[in-house]
Amino acid sequence: MAEVIPLARQPRRQLHLLELRYTVSGAGLTLECPVFPEEPAVQKVYLSAWLPSEWDYLGSVGPWTDENRWRFRDDDLTWHPTARRSDASLVEWVRQGLKIEGGAEQNFQTDGRQYLFSTLRPEEPPDGSLRLVAMDADYLAILVFVVILAVGIALLFAPWTTRCIAVGAFIALMVLLGVFAPTFAPQVADGVMAAAVSIVAVIWLLWYLLWTRPRDPRIGQRKKARRAAREAALARAMAAAQQAGTTATKATPAKPPAEDVAQPAEEGQPPPQDNDDDKEGGGDDA
Repeated sequence: MAEVIPLARQPRRQLHLLELRYTVSGAGLTLECPVFPEEPAVQKVYLSAWLPSEWDYLGSVGPWTDENRWRFRDDDLTWHPTARRSDASLVEWVRQGLKIEGGAEQNFQTDGRQYLFSTLRPEEPPDGSLRLVAMDADYLAILVFVVILAVGIALLFAPWTTRCIAVGAFIALMVLLGVFAPTFAPQVADGVMAAAVSIVAVIWLLWYLLWTRPRDPRIGQRKKARRAAREAALARAMAAAQQAGTTATKATPAKPPAEDVAQPAEEGQPPPQDNDDDKEGGGDDA
């Protein structure tokens, strides 16, 4: 719809501030700038979009520059984009050099979160339109949680090599999202994703300890080898102890040397004479 604004009676070379208020159909995610048929000189254009606070802004499509910066919020421990300039500062920027009393932005009600975009000489719609991509925060959290949990459970029956490849692919995907989709990556890499990844890791660990490890033939062979080694060591120790006891039983102690002890003579009997004396006496008799 075309609208004619009469400026014929206004002084020439006088600056005018034009305010247009209009509504868009649908969810309001496609924003278009007004078109001036006579193609006036247009410099930098800012477009301030407000989305409901329960929506997550995932990105934009169109020849517009994102003028938002990410800040960490302590209340919910998440990252949220914040406009570099507020609506009030933008209105002040437009009003430079104009004598206008009051503020038209004061009676323009907004709700939700502000997202700011800019461009130079925007083209006519639909080439110059700005398309916002947003999704309900609860639905996005459920989707991320269910997808990660489903993939993790599906990989339970896959070998460890496949799981390692899947983990590497997941890390590479997050890095690529951070490079090529810097708005989408912080919205999904939050506490919900960390909780889903932690649950999958716990499930994998319990599955390995309770199901995979007890049925692994290599682990069973190692257990049998360790048991056989312990039994062999115990048998060698018992054989060595038995051999040491047998050797001690066969060994006999040495007897002490015998001593000649003369018995005392009884009363009335002469003491016994030595054999040497008898031999000597016998020689003399002969």
